[in-house]
This record gives sequence, C-alpha cells and structure tokens, in this order.
Amino acid sequence: MGVRVTILGSGTCVPSLKRSSSSFLLQIRDNLLLFDLGAGTMRRLLEAGFTISQVSHIFLSHLHPDHTGEFVSFIFATKYPQTYRRRTLFQIIGARGLHNFYDGLRTYITDGLNWSPAL
Repeated sequence: MGVRVTILGSGTCVPSLKRSSSSFLLQIRDNLLLFDLGAGTMRRLLEAGFTISQVSHIFLSHLHPDHTGEFVSFIFATKYPQTYRRRTLFQIIGARGLHNFYDGLRTYITDGLNWSPAL
C-alpha cells in the first residue's frame, strides 16, 4: 500500500453541515498521521472507517481553534471507553507554543491519560 490521504475537514470555525474544520489523515502503511483537529474531526474519522486509537501521530500546524478545536476532546477520549484506549503512545508534533498549550491542558486533564507529546 502506498500513501492514502483523507480530507476530514476543509472549513473554518464557522458552523457548516457540509464542511468540518480543518483536518486530514495521511495513511502510510500501519501509521495514521492526523494533521490538525478542527471541530468535527473525530466524527469524520469514524465516518472514514478509523478510530482515534489507530492514530499514531498528531501534527498541529498552528494553534488557532479551527485547527485545534477538538484536540482536548481527542486526548480526553483516549481515556475511555476501553476500546479507544491507546496501547502504545502516539506522538504530538506542533507549532510554536504547543508546549505551553500542553502544560495548560495538564492542569485540567491529568488523571489516567496514556499519552505523551513529542514537543
């Protein structure tokens, strides 16, 4: 298998029934690389036939809400149910400021998370 690209969202923060916020999935062999997590990403991922537990890498191009709006929900969802819990850690790679963004999140989301950002 070569490379497969799935556009999950190409819109903005403006609500739309036709377009979710920015996100796309790059599949290379067994690796699923998720680029940006705008609102609607997790639902669109499921519609494309993938689960959040299959994602191996997350890339955040920048920290605007139309690119990170579902980041917190994604991380939190890895706690439960058991079917979504990661057996291996995934990597988070992102734009300048991600380390501070992550540190702020750890204040609120700490208990039982099985992930570690590659900052």
